[in-house]
Amino acid sequence: MSWRLGVYSFLLTFLSRLKYHFETSRHSRILGWFNKEFIAAGKVEVKFGKIIRNAYQNRTKGDYDAFVDYNLTEVERMHSEMIEFIREIGRLIREEYNPN
Repeated sequence: MSWRLGVYSFLLTFLSRLKYHFETSRHSRILGWFNKEFIAAGKVEVKFGKIIRNAYQNRTKGDYDAFVDYNLTEVERMHSEMIEFIREIGRLIREEYNPN
């Protein structure tokens, strides 16, 4: 579960690294902002919005549910999504700082 939280934390770090100065204390607003600024604008594919939404939901389940269990197949899928998401965010950061 901690690596899934890592994906969600990475989004927050991403926000602080780009020119965008979006501040909020509500996670749902960050997800909405990400969808508006990056998904709706066509900067990233819709699947990345789903990945970060699922990471948030899994983090919430881990924090508040009595017991959360994932099988190996689910963990491998989530891990693969996390790596793909991080690569996509890395691409956005590179484009931001090297627009050529």
